[in-house]
Amino acid sequence: MFKRLQTWWHGRKRLGMFWRFLFAMMLATLIGMELLAIGLTLFKEYRIVRDLESPLFSQGLDSELLKIVPTLESAQNNQELCALVLGAFINKSKSLDVLADNGTSSRAVMVTSGRLSVAFISNGQTICSYPNVAASQADTGAWSTATPQEFHFRTSFSTDKNVQGELNMKLALFRSPALIWMATKDISWNFIFVFLAFLNICSAIALAPILVRRIKRAEKVARSWTEGNLHARINDSRKDEFGDLIRSFNTLADSFLEVIRVKQELAAVEERNRLARDLHDTAKQRAFALNLQLTALSTLGDRHPGEASRITSSASTLAQHLQNDLSNVIRRLSASTVAELGMREVLRQEIGSLFDGSRIRWKISISDEIDSMMRDAPHLAQQILLIVMEASANALRHSGAELLAVEFSESNDRYTLVIEDDGKGFDAIDTSVLGMGLANMRLRAKSLPQGEFSIVNRSEGGVAITVRFQF
Repeated sequence: MFKRLQTWWHGRKRLGMFWRFLFAMMLATLIGMELLAIGLTLFKEYRIVRDLESPLFSQGLDSELLKIVPTLESAQNNQELCALVLGAFINKSKSLDVLADNGTSSRAVMVTSGRLSVAFISNGQTICSYPNVAASQADTGAWSTATPQEFHFRTSFSTDKNVQGELNMKLALFRSPALIWMATKDISWNFIFVFLAFLNICSAIALAPILVRRIKRAEKVARSWTEGNLHARINDSRKDEFGDLIRSFNTLADSFLEVIRVKQELAAVEERNRLARDLHDTAKQRAFALNLQLTALSTLGDRHPGEASRITSSASTLAQHLQNDLSNVIRRLSASTVAELGMREVLRQEIGSLFDGSRIRWKISISDEIDSMMRDAPHLAQQILLIVMEASANALRHSGAELLAVEFSESNDRYTLVIEDDGKGFDAIDTSVLGMGLANMRLRAKSLPQGEFSIVNRSEGGVAITVRFQF
């Protein structure tokens, strides 16, 4: 039972497009028919007003009214007969053919609503009228809210018996949109609507499944794209708007594949450049320090065995660090050390190993809050660590400094790293020897959130490197 209900529900979902398509067509047909009917009614009303205002209409109406004067005189003592004569005139008058055959402006509707009437007046007294005044007033309730546009026609006459009389006709056209809409409810319009509704149903049955099948094919391929298969394509060669949309989607998938290919190539290039920077900022600097210590060891020889032993131990430590650096570059585990030990301790070990055997003194100033923050942001800690190591190596190799100070501070969520030495200064150093190291520091600083990098000479001597970023 449950499977049958599930099948029925899925069937309803598949028919959703059909019902929406059918509803849209029916609604469009209904609105179109109503607008067409109202438009035709307005056009008829315009033609009626134009004819009623024509002098030819007045002349023809006068001529016809004068023809029934003798008959009215002979029936003036019988109001019922007099009214019948006026009613026959309204029904058979050729001048009144200008009125519509149906709708709000037809003779029958206008007479019933009291909007078309004729009165026979003799010697200032109303002898009879058609329709009856009381009856017409009783039938005007449906039209009481509309504003009429009235026309009055008066035909005067005199008889051989010196009887002065006149025939008055009142004709009122209503300009109410509601009444015009009601005028469209003619039986012929109902038949047209039924025919068009049947035609819409047949069209929806024929067209909707075709469109649904094309959408299902596109949906299947789109699902493949979401699963990662961007090589799938929607096969639809029809030359229509939906076909153009499908071809646009296929082009979009081609563009995605091209973007992925370019990104993969860029990622490979970036990875090669990153490895080159990491090797330069770690392994190369340690190898340089190891070379200095081995040179010092060969110079001291047997003259200072204690100093030689200390340098030998330091060189061994540098060799171990060099091996670790190479392993970290390969495995990309440089930041894990900061996460385990903290930025302050890692810098103490790294700078201590780098400056061991030299005459450079150093100090590090990092608060506990920043140290904790760096543990939780290893991707930032790695860049900061490598910038400090590169600056320290430059101070060791080029500056002739005796003191290196590293200060890492925070103010209003803005972090500042300052590396200062008391060496020769930036102007006294051949900038070409800094080469890739200086470019690497600047690049790493720019990779930090809203990162800024500057290097200036200190007024008291030496160089100050400043890195600022937001976190």
